[in-house]
Amino acid sequence: MRWHDIIGEAVEMTVEEANDAAQRDLVPQMAQAVERLFKLTYPKVPFSVKTTSHGFSATTNGEATGNDYGFTFDQDNASEDWTAMCGIAVGEYDGRRILEFYIEDASAGKYKGVWSKIIQNWSVIAKMKRARYGATESGLNAGIDYSGGAWAKLAKENGLVHLDDRGPM
Repeated sequence: MRWHDIIGEAVEMTVEEANDAAQRDLVPQMAQAVERLFKLTYPKVPFSVKTTSHGFSATTNGEATGNDYGFTFDQDNASEDWTAMCGIAVGEYDGRRILEFYIEDASAGKYKGVWSKIIQNWSVIAKMKRARYGATESGLNAGIDYSGGAWAKLAKENGLVHLDDRGPM
């Protein structure tokens, strides 16, 4: 471990190095935060989280499978289950380096209020840690956003840059 890692000081890194470091450091932290926030909100509901080196999945629908598209994308759109497939990335867009929480797939099902707590938590973590990865901004990337503006609203409310697969919005 480098002394920079211990004190949390920024180290000059390429985007790829920063991305690898952010995934290594923050994927487990965010997976634990998602589990904690869900269980605080719905303590009696069975919940499963699984991490991989690049991201995590979480669900009320049986066993999470890691960053495997199977358990979320194969679900019926009308599902009442809460699901997530998320990760951390450092992206560079027109010279702007952004520490992102990205959401590959998500559903609130009948479990309302959890996503806003997760995004609020991410905002706090990202603002504290982004300099470590050479990022000057924190973001929320919802991929191709079918939320009707809900992700953009959450990003704005929490001081995050809203991104999609093309970059900052």
